[in-house]
Amino acid sequence: MHTINLKASKGSKEKKFKFNIYRCEGFDDLSLPAKDFYAQWGKQKIVFPHYEVEVLDHESLPAGTHCFKSSDGRGFICWPFRTPTKSDALKLATGWSAAAFMTKAGEDSNTVLDKFCTKEKQLCHLEGAAEAMEVNIEIS
Repeated sequence: MHTINLKASKGSKEKKFKFNIYRCEGFDDLSLPAKDFYAQWGKQKIVFPHYEVEVLDHESLPAGTHCFKSSDGRGFICWPFRTPTKSDALKLATGWSAAAFMTKAGEDSNTVLDKFCTKEKQLCHLEGAAEAMEVNIEIS
Protein backbone atom coordinates (compact mmCIF):
# COMPACT_ATOMS: atom_id res chain seq x y z
CA MET A 1 0.00 0.00 0.00
CA HIS A 2 1.13 3.51 -0.83
CA THR A 3 -0.51 6.63 0.68
CA ILE A 4 -0.66 9.92 -1.22
CA ASN A 5 -2.02 13.34 -0.34
CA LEU A 6 -3.35 15.68 -3.00
CA LYS A 7 -4.47 19.26 -2.71
CA ALA A 8 -6.76 20.66 -5.38
CA SER A 9 -7.09 24.41 -5.67
CA LYS A 10 -8.52 27.05 -7.96
CA GLY A 11 -8.41 30.69 -6.95
CA SER A 12 -8.95 30.91 -3.19
CA LYS A 13 -10.82 27.59 -2.97
CA GLU A 14 -8.96 24.40 -2.00
CA LYS A 15 -9.71 20.82 -0.92
CA LYS A 16 -7.37 18.15 0.40
CA PHE A 17 -7.67 14.49 -0.56
CA LYS A 18 -5.91 11.43 0.82
CA PHE A 19 -5.66 8.07 -0.93
CA ASN A 20 -4.31 4.59 -0.31
CA ILE A 21 -3.13 2.85 -3.47
CA TYR A 22 -3.17 -0.96 -3.45
CA ARG A 23 -1.41 -3.28 -5.88
CA CYS A 24 -3.51 -6.38 -6.58
CA GLU A 25 -1.76 -9.48 -7.93
CA GLY A 26 -4.87 -11.68 -8.02
CA PHE A 27 -8.54 -11.90 -7.15
CA ASP A 28 -7.82 -12.42 -3.44
CA ASP A 29 -6.08 -9.03 -3.30
CA LEU A 30 -9.06 -7.06 -4.65
CA SER A 31 -11.07 -4.92 -2.25
CA LEU A 32 -13.88 -4.47 -4.77
CA PRO A 33 -15.76 -7.55 -5.99
CA ALA A 34 -14.58 -8.78 -9.37
CA LYS A 35 -18.00 -9.97 -10.52
CA ASP A 36 -20.22 -7.25 -9.06
CA PHE A 37 -17.96 -4.30 -9.78
CA TYR A 38 -15.37 -4.96 -12.47
CA ALA A 39 -17.40 -7.31 -14.68
CA GLN A 40 -20.69 -5.43 -14.33
CA TRP A 41 -19.39 -1.88 -14.74
CA GLY A 42 -16.15 -2.36 -16.66
CA LYS A 43 -17.61 -4.99 -19.02
CA GLN A 44 -14.23 -6.66 -19.29
CA LYS A 45 -12.18 -9.34 -17.60
CA ILE A 46 -9.80 -7.95 -15.00
CA VAL A 47 -6.09 -8.32 -15.77
CA PHE A 48 -3.37 -8.37 -13.10
CA PRO A 49 -1.46 -6.57 -11.82
CA HIS A 50 -4.18 -4.03 -11.13
CA TYR A 51 -4.27 -1.04 -8.80
CA GLU A 52 -7.22 0.08 -6.67
CA VAL A 53 -7.40 3.58 -5.19
CA GLU A 54 -9.07 4.00 -1.80
CA VAL A 55 -10.45 7.46 -0.99
CA LEU A 56 -9.93 8.23 2.69
CA ASP A 57 -12.60 10.42 4.31
CA HIS A 58 -14.95 9.71 1.40
CA GLU A 59 -17.99 10.29 3.60
CA SER A 60 -17.40 14.07 3.45
CA LEU A 61 -17.68 14.24 -0.36
CA PRO A 62 -20.81 15.07 -2.38
CA ALA A 63 -22.81 12.00 -3.45
CA GLY A 64 -21.98 12.40 -7.14
CA THR A 65 -18.22 11.94 -6.78
CA HIS A 66 -18.32 8.24 -7.66
CA CYS A 67 -16.92 6.36 -4.70
CA PHE A 68 -17.76 2.66 -4.70
CA LYS A 69 -17.98 1.13 -1.24
CA SER A 70 -16.26 -2.15 -0.52
CA SER A 71 -17.94 -4.80 1.63
CA ASP A 72 -16.19 -3.34 4.70
CA GLY A 73 -17.43 0.21 3.96
CA ARG A 74 -14.24 1.72 2.55
CA GLY A 75 -14.68 4.06 -0.43
CA PHE A 76 -12.76 3.47 -3.66
CA ILE A 77 -12.58 5.52 -6.83
CA CYS A 78 -15.30 4.10 -9.05
CA TRP A 79 -13.09 3.10 -11.98
CA PRO A 80 -13.76 -0.45 -13.19
CA PHE A 81 -11.20 -0.26 -15.99
CA ARG A 82 -7.62 -1.45 -16.27
CA THR A 83 -5.16 0.38 -14.01
CA PRO A 84 -1.93 -1.58 -14.54
CA THR A 85 0.68 0.63 -12.82
CA LYS A 86 1.10 2.83 -9.76
CA SER A 87 1.71 5.73 -12.13
CA ASP A 88 -1.70 5.04 -13.72
CA ALA A 89 -3.28 4.92 -10.25
CA LEU A 90 -1.78 8.35 -9.52
CA LYS A 91 -3.22 9.70 -12.80
CA LEU A 92 -6.57 8.27 -11.76
CA ALA A 93 -6.39 9.90 -8.31
CA THR A 94 -5.34 13.23 -9.83
CA GLY A 95 -8.14 13.36 -12.42
CA TRP A 96 -10.72 12.10 -9.94
CA SER A 97 -9.63 14.76 -7.40
CA ALA A 98 -10.02 17.53 -9.96
CA ALA A 99 -13.52 16.30 -10.85
CA ALA A 100 -14.50 15.84 -7.18
CA PHE A 101 -13.18 19.32 -6.41
CA MET A 102 -15.31 20.86 -9.19
CA THR A 103 -18.45 18.82 -8.34
CA LYS A 104 -21.13 20.79 -6.54
CA ALA A 105 -23.88 19.31 -4.37
CA GLY A 106 -26.50 17.60 -6.56
CA GLU A 107 -24.10 17.29 -9.49
CA ASP A 108 -22.41 14.20 -10.93
CA SER A 109 -18.62 14.22 -11.31
CA ASN A 110 -18.85 12.35 -14.62
CA THR A 111 -20.96 15.23 -15.96
CA VAL A 112 -18.27 17.63 -14.76
CA LEU A 113 -15.58 15.54 -16.49
CA ASP A 114 -17.57 15.36 -19.72
CA LYS A 115 -17.47 19.17 -19.97
CA PHE A 116 -13.67 19.10 -20.11
CA CYS A 117 -12.59 15.66 -21.35
CA THR A 118 -13.40 13.10 -23.98
CA LYS A 119 -15.86 10.37 -23.06
CA GLU A 120 -13.35 7.56 -23.58
CA LYS A 121 -13.21 5.19 -20.63
CA GLN A 122 -9.45 5.19 -20.45
CA LEU A 123 -6.95 6.74 -18.10
CA CYS A 124 -6.16 9.33 -20.78
CA HIS A 125 -9.72 10.56 -20.16
CA LEU A 126 -8.65 11.61 -16.66
CA GLU A 127 -5.01 12.42 -17.26
CA GLY A 128 -5.58 15.96 -18.53
CA ALA A 129 -8.70 16.66 -16.45
CA ALA A 130 -7.06 18.92 -13.87
CA GLU A 131 -5.36 21.04 -16.51
CA ALA A 132 -8.52 21.24 -18.63
CA MET A 133 -10.52 22.39 -15.58
CA GLU A 134 -7.74 24.80 -14.58
CA VAL A 135 -7.47 23.06 -11.21
CA ASN A 136 -4.04 23.07 -9.61
CA ILE A 137 -3.10 19.68 -8.08
CA GLU A 138 -0.24 19.37 -5.59
CA ILE A 139 0.94 15.89 -4.62
CA SER A 140 2.76 15.09 -1.40
